[in-house]
Amino acid sequence: MNDRVDISTSLIPNILIIDDDKGMCKTLSRILELDGYIISTANTANEGTALIKGGSFNLAVLDIKLPDIDGVELLEIIKKTDPDLSIIMMTAYASTENAIKALNRGADAFVTKPFDIEELRALVKKSIGKQILTKEKQRLEGELKESLEKYRGLFESINDAVAVFMIPDGKLSIYNTRFSGLFGYSEQELEDKRFSDFIYPEDLPVAQERFEKKIVGEALADIYEIRALNKNREVIFLEIGDRPYSQKGETIGVEVIIRDISERKKIEEQLIQSEKLRAIGQMASGVAHDFNNALAIILGNTELLVRQLDTLNSEQIKKQLKIIEIAALDAAETVRRIQEFTRIRVDKAFSIVDINEIIVEVKEMSKPRWKDQAQEVGINIELKSKLEKDLPHIMGSPSELREVLTNMIFNSIDAMPDGGKITIESRAINEEVQILVTDTGIGISKELRRRIFDPFFTTKGVVSDGLGLSIAFSIISRHGGRIEVKSEEGKGTTFTIILPVPSELKKDEKKTIQTREVKTANILVIEDEEMVRNILGNLLIHGEHNVYKASSGKEGLDIFDKEAIDMVFTDVGMPGMSGWEVAKSIKAKNPRIPVALITGWGIQIDDEKMKESGADLILNKPFKLNQVLDLVAEAMNIKKRLSSI
Repeated sequence: MNDRVDISTSLIPNILIIDDDKGMCKTLSRILELDGYIISTANTANEGTALIKGGSFNLAVLDIKLPDIDGVELLEIIKKTDPDLSIIMMTAYASTENAIKALNRGADAFVTKPFDIEELRALVKKSIGKQILTKEKQRLEGELKESLEKYRGLFESINDAVAVFMIPDGKLSIYNTRFSGLFGYSEQELEDKRFSDFIYPEDLPVAQERFEKKIVGEALADIYEIRALNKNREVIFLEIGDRPYSQKGETIGVEVIIRDISERKKIEEQLIQSEKLRAIGQMASGVAHDFNNALAIILGNTELLVRQLDTLNSEQIKKQLKIIEIAALDAAETVRRIQEFTRIRVDKAFSIVDINEIIVEVKEMSKPRWKDQAQEVGINIELKSKLEKDLPHIMGSPSELREVLTNMIFNSIDAMPDGGKITIESRAINEEVQILVTDTGIGISKELRRRIFDPFFTTKGVVSDGLGLSIAFSIISRHGGRIEVKSEEGKGTTFTIILPVPSELKKDEKKTIQTREVKTANILVIEDEEMVRNILGNLLIHGEHNVYKASSGKEGLDIFDKEAIDMVFTDVGMPGMSGWEVAKSIKAKNPRIPVALITGWGIQIDDEKMKESGADLILNKPFKLNQVLDLVAEAMNIKKRLSSI
């Protein structure tokens, strides 16, 4: 019997041959020694088990028939002593039953005497390779366990959650107490968890892709944010730093350091909400600013009309009233812009604009401020215009551009407390239209020029909200233009508005209806606001129509039942019965009667609700005579079409 060699101190595989046939042991030894193996032999089962218990082998070759113990029984004893030892069974009594029995007890292979030497050598090589791999796996697992224990204290002392997920399936391997506490699982519950079990489903594809990229060492950002689920299926927000986890230079997983940022996210949401409220406040201030400008023009011109009524001729009165009308329409446009902001809708089309015409209108609209009010306090302000002939037209919003110029004129007036001169000039240069507003005021310092377009920045104290120029800047930007400023302290300031001239001007496609062709109609007006009800009624009477008025939906339906009504105007928002309900009731009584909804909500009218109610048309507040009469003409065409069906 050869001496045993311990493979713990040798890289050469050790094989134990157990056979009562000494000649067979000798033959096998010589064959396998030629392949470089170290061979030990035993002739009985007892000798073999003693060697196995005292040493370490890669492979045992057993004869199935031994003098003291049956080979299969010995196989079972060996497996209990060394479960990882590879075993090849051999016998001269070949039978399928014996082979199955041996393989079921843990044998790696079964050969029959006499055997093919090459076949045996191949089986030995394969079995030893399997055993070496098993031992190597155990060694690595042991080293890993030792490493884990070594760093366990460090893991537990870290304030963040730490874990290692193994490849290829992301199985959770090691983690600290903060990790289990973060997700709320017990140690037993975490045994079979994988990386994917912790990630919020919608974020899983991104997280999985990153996991795979980290394994192969792809360069990625050090930290990322992701949503996860705890044991109670609650969403938590995590900030994760990750890196490949290696043992002896080989990547075997991904190490993650996790920080719970759920509270931070809540604070961020609160800050966002606060910022939204600030923006709404800024927007409200802007609307108030625009309305105050419009009201200043309306009230100023109204006061002048009252004082000068006896001295003005009809043309002068019409001119003043036209200015008031433009200011009122501009105020209505401010409301529409706020509706677009909150709805919403950003597809508003521009129309063709004559800049020279805008300048003339603004000059007249602001006249009460720069001339009359100034003269009342003993100040002389002169406003002159230099308009280039044949100035190219642009695409834009007339009301918004009037608003910009009005703001700039008012700023110039404020910059000339002792009076002075304002000049508005128009010119065309290089496919651009320029508007220059120049004053002889106190000027703006270089430091202040950097801030004049900031919202709420003002040098006028509490009398100003500091929004005029910021609004102007925003409007001109929406028009694809820009504003330039030149100023010298003590000498004055020039604002230059630069607007692009489009290569092609698109004309408005507006419906034109010949109102003169409309016959007198019986029209029912249902409106709870008396002043609106009366003005709409008077406009319709001016258009030679018969008008019936009601202050509520119920009253309106009673009139509809008694009179031969051709068309109905109904306000949308009324107490009791809404305009939607009125329209539905009218259509139920007579589907051929057109119904127009009166609304101050403008673009926020719901198309589906319109269809459901049966309403045919919309009249937006504020309205003009031509709008009202055109709508009546369109309604009569609808009635004619419906009656012919």
